[in-house]
Amino acid sequence: MKKSIFIEEFSRRMKNDDNAYQMVGAELRRLRMKQSQTLSSISNNICSVSYLCKIETAKMKPNRAMLTEICKKLDLSVPKIDLLFNLKKLLMDCVEKFYKKNIIFLNRAYEECKGFENYRSKLIQLIFYIATYRFEEASFVVHDLFKITSVMSSEELIVFMVFHSILSYHEEKYQEVLDNLTSTRPYNETGETIKKIIYLICLQCYFKLNSPRTLILSEQVLNDLLNTTEYDVADYVRYLTCVFMLNNSMWDDIRSKMKNLQKKVYIKTLEFYLDIKEESLKAKSHYYTELRPFARLVFIYIFDRGNYKKYYESLDKHRFYDFDFSPSIAQYLTLNEEIECYNEISDVIMSHLAITGNKIEIIFFLKELCQICSNLGKYKNFNQAFKRFIKEKNI
Repeated sequence: MKKSIFIEEFSRRMKNDDNAYQMVGAELRRLRMKQSQTLSSISNNICSVSYLCKIETAKMKPNRAMLTEICKKLDLSVPKIDLLFNLKKLLMDCVEKFYKKNIIFLNRAYEECKGFENYRSKLIQLIFYIATYRFEEASFVVHDLFKITSVMSSEELIVFMVFHSILSYHEEKYQEVLDNLTSTRPYNETGETIKKIIYLICLQCYFKLNSPRTLILSEQVLNDLLNTTEYDVADYVRYLTCVFMLNNSMWDDIRSKMKNLQKKVYIKTLEFYLDIKEESLKAKSHYYTELRPFARLVFIYIFDRGNYKKYYESLDKHRFYDFDFSPSIAQYLTLNEEIECYNEISDVIMSHLAITGNKIEIIFFLKELCQICSNLGKYKNFNQAFKRFIKEKNI
């Protein structure tokens, strides 16, 4: 071996973990069998059959020169085999880029890992699918990963747990997410980025459940973000806190909190919510600009109802997964017939409102139901009952 090869070999062995050699061996075996080649056909003029067998089963760590020769026979490029050795670093880089919303990097990592069949490449796929809102594909990857959790390191298992929890959040399994992320805390083995993602997803779950822990955790997260000068994310947390306060009629607190907001889209959206709550909507609809997706849908329904369905169909549905958006509202508003609207509310949405703490949703749906009932004589009793409900709840 030449000196440069020795240097490369020592460098690799110092930074690689044993799992990297297992993945290399498994990939060599997978490709060999896919090509219907035997151990002897690949090892011929390179090494013994038993030596190659030990490489494939990770009982032997091959040197660079021998590994290169084996890869040539399998038409596996050297960059691809190098990628296998660096998958763990790439995985943790993907976690960092997910937090920073760097989709370009995640897409590149996803493309580089195509063709591999190991849990690290699958974890990278999972991160990419979630970042691009491809939840159905993400679910298939999760199903595969659950079969092989025993081979993951603790750090990698935490990554899997976190991104599985993010997928569960989008499936509205908020309590399940909190149970997974708060029952055990083996986070000391992970970096700061994973901790930030965990706290943010927990915060959003508490918000969805209208739990008072929203305020407690938001202060903790906000302080950490300000200490690390992550002002954009801090503004997002302030906005989430304001919406929680609005849903719980904490008027003095919300107006005080709004003074610290920097992004115009957050400020305008909160002003729109407050005007709905206080029944003081401005006559000129162009006053409400730069609204977040949830508020924009309600805005179109209020000010341009005739074009709502057309607008709804043109929207990028991926944006519906913002934490303050309720898919049930969009589902309801796309219905045309009043009787269909009534059935939708009575059969589906009322059960949702029974557990939600979102006062904007409650106000919107109950008032809409009253309007529908007033036009349908046989539902007059329902109309009166819900009007009493609104009065009793001081909504």
